Amino acid sequence: MIIEITVRNRRARAPVSARLISVNSGQTLRFSFSSEWDALPQKTARVHYHTGSRILTEDYPLTGDECCICVPAGAEYAEIDVCAGGRITTESAVLPVFRSILDPDTPKAQEPPDFLQQTLAAVYGEPPRRRSAHCLGSSSGAFLCTRSGALLMTKEETHDT
Repeated sequence: MIIEITVRNRRARAPVSARLISVNSGQTLRFSFSSEWDALPQKTARVHYHTGSRILTEDYPLTGDECCICVPAGAEYAEIDVCAGGRITTESAVLPVFRSILDPDTPKAQEPPDFLQQTLAAVYGEPPRRRSAHCLGSSSGAFLCTRSGALLMTKEETHDT
């Protein structure tokens, strides 16, 4: 994934739709510089990763106008600056970070409950005093609902004679 960052004067900007992904090593930052940066041959991207109350700063030397980055686990967003010859951007490009499934801080998706097990537990596994059901009617049919979810949907067909 390539993220285009424009550096004009001393302001770094990224597209509004740009996103980083945590624990993903295949991300490239490609910079487009204004003419005032042309005389500065060795540029470095300085990325500040915000992870909760901590800020982790990493420097990535540019090869041409690009560098590859790997966003650390737990990062929420990143501020990207450019440094070269004593010059640094005064406004950072700010990018949100989406957490990947490889990020240990990502909440695990819960396995969907087994519908049959829910149904059997609702019908047979609970004492009668705890059972409660509600019947809801709508134009698409009737639903029998319990605390744990819908159990039955019926629809009567009507025919005009």
